[in-house]
Amino acid sequence: MPVINKNKKIVIVSDLDGTFLNDLSVPAERNITAVEALKNAGHYFTIATGRYAIKWSHYANAPVILCNGAFMFDPLTDTKLNEHLFHGEPLYNILREVHEKYPAPRVRYTDNRDVHFLFENGPDDIGNMWYKVVCESSSDDPDEAMAELSEIKEYLTENYGDSFTYNFSSPWLFEILQPGVSKGSSFKYLREYFKKRGEEVVIYAVGDYENDLEMLRCADVPVCPVNALPSVRAEVENMGGIIVSDNNEGSIADLIDRITGIITPHNPEDAGFDAERLDKIAVHNNKRIDNRNLACAATLVATGGKVIQYGRYGCSDIENNIPLKPNAIFRLASMTKPVVAAAIMQLWDRGLINPDDKIKNFIPSFSDMKIGKMENGRIATAGYAQNDIRVVDLLTHSSGLGSGAVGDYELSRTVPQPGEKLGDAVPRYGTVHLDFEPRSALAYSGLMAFDTLAYIVELLSGMSFPDYLDKHMFGPLGIRDITFRPDEEQKSRIVKLYEATEDGLKFIDLKDRIFAALPSCYASGGGGLLGSIEDYYIFADMLRGHGRRGGVRVLSESAVTLMRSPHQPFLRPSAEYAEVWGLGMRIINTDNQVLTKGSFGWSGAYGTHFWIDPQRDIVAVYCSNMTTAGGSGALTAREFEGDVMNALNK
Repeated sequence: MPVINKNKKIVIVSDLDGTFLNDLSVPAERNITAVEALKNAGHYFTIATGRYAIKWSHYANAPVILCNGAFMFDPLTDTKLNEHLFHGEPLYNILREVHEKYPAPRVRYTDNRDVHFLFENGPDDIGNMWYKVVCESSSDDPDEAMAELSEIKEYLTENYGDSFTYNFSSPWLFEILQPGVSKGSSFKYLREYFKKRGEEVVIYAVGDYENDLEMLRCADVPVCPVNALPSVRAEVENMGGIIVSDNNEGSIADLIDRITGIITPHNPEDAGFDAERLDKIAVHNNKRIDNRNLACAATLVATGGKVIQYGRYGCSDIENNIPLKPNAIFRLASMTKPVVAAAIMQLWDRGLINPDDKIKNFIPSFSDMKIGKMENGRIATAGYAQNDIRVVDLLTHSSGLGSGAVGDYELSRTVPQPGEKLGDAVPRYGTVHLDFEPRSALAYSGLMAFDTLAYIVELLSGMSFPDYLDKHMFGPLGIRDITFRPDEEQKSRIVKLYEATEDGLKFIDLKDRIFAALPSCYASGGGGLLGSIEDYYIFADMLRGHGRRGGVRVLSESAVTLMRSPHQPFLRPSAEYAEVWGLGMRIINTDNQVLTKGSFGWSGAYGTHFWIDPQRDIVAVYCSNMTTAGGSGALTAREFEGDVMNALNK
């Protein structure tokens, strides 16, 4: 799937039956809600159908393609565009010839008045100008119907060659149109329509059957529901397109969710959750906001890849009373670390690195590391490290690098300066004292360890760390709003940072900095990413999917398995620990906790938090931006965990 250009408008062109409509021939409620949100966000939705279906055009805000491309209708001006018509009488004579040879199928044509059946009781009304002809099989068996109609197609092809366009819109329906006419041929006119309006667009086409194939091929991004005709799904996959949910579940809403972050939740009751108990998430966050302990928060809960809860509370800018909006951007802080771990494991997938590799083999300054101790407010050397720091030690906070009082002191003299990048700062980290012997203890490394890992990604890929993520992680997954370097539009969506005080909430102005004292140009692997809850969910859902999401694989299953497995064999038996470290994430290691054993994820200093529960197939993400949140021990994180798990119908 191509990376979405943020400056282009999205145009979704959907077939009607089997995509926008459910099996009862009405739109899935999620589709209606999502389409309205898409249009309100300044994008476009329209329909391409074999029907003469102007009645459905009120959902569209762009020209509708009708009768499989025989004409277009502009719902904004109530006018027909780009008509391709038959003269009725000559075609009628051909159809009579076909009907005499193959009398079983019913024959009808569509004009600008109605649908007219031919060769039935009484004289035929052949009119003047026709849009299309449909032959309808009377067989109940789809294979028999297809065989019957295929004979008609073969006869017409043999006797009239390329005088017509033929397609099947179902096993029972065979269609005849003007030569060269299809849903796909109308895309030329659709693109011209937007060009005249001065708008650049990326067109997503959604189809499920044979008559949609040309449209799917003409789109920028082809899309089909999971229950599409197998040959259509195979072609969409071969074209690198998107597979969305079943049409009865809201396939258009699913697509809008994936490409815009406009999320329309599924019914939680259908997923085994109690909706009333799940509403406690909103109750608790709104209470904190009312008590002026919290400025704003966003929450998202999904199970089986379907979002069942999505909430926004409070104001992103209290001073100007601006409510928190979809796609608001938060300082992710240490929720950057799982992204770094995933990037390292991508390199492992490519055979470029191993968890046991020594850091000094990549960065020579990490040779001969010293152990430090604090004496009278200064660092003294306690000796030299006996163990070399390995990649896995950095990933599991067992390296001793930047992991305590010694590390805090060392960071104060080695902290990145304005204008510096990873390649400037990280080699200095190799000269600092460690807090303890590598692999002898466990203590959190807030910055240095994961900055070092990010720099190793740069060394092995030959790319800056932000460019690497855009190309190999965010771009393939369709993530647009996780970044180290926000553009001006993204900056306008960054949530303000607040501190809770006895006198209420106090705005903390970091200027253009993303995290604490780090300069804005510095891509800190320890805590430098900004991101929306909608896009971080995509990343987390990829981990739930064992490295794959939406038909796109960015990590092997083995890599994700390593990330979510304990990696501290040097400690006491791991069963004694309620929580242990995987690669860049904590793992729930015992039963009888709020979260299920085996759940994994992490948090950020300013109140972000996420976890994945493999047993229950849950992904949950929480975002707020408060300097007083409490990091991994945040009360909001514990409360969110409890609200989600208590809502399960056990």
